[in-house]
Amino acid sequence: MAIGAFVTLTPKVGAAAELLERTVDVIADVRTEPGNLMSVTLRDPDQPEKIFLFEIYRDQAAIAAHKVAAHSVEKGPAVHALFGEPLHTAWFETVDWPEDPRS
Repeated sequence: MAIGAFVTLTPKVGAAAELLERTVDVIADVRTEPGNLMSVTLRDPDQPEKIFLFEIYRDQAAIAAHKVAAHSVEKGPAVHALFGEPLHTAWFETVDWPEDPRS
């Protein structure tokens, strides 16, 4: 069963633009991971400083691989340094995700 994640990123004061830029760059890399089925960067027009990520991974193994992927290890610390508070991740079980949406 595919696993969904909704991640909330809150930047330090004055770091919103850089956090958005770096996040978009990392998400482009995440989309190339074999176990990543979808990754999208979102922003609420009423809270433009906050960044939201919607991601779907094939399984727990894909999530584990994501955490140790070269781009996560290399770019992650610079992104995390821009957080004004710890990131928040809500995890979800997918209910009707197709078996292989890329085929």
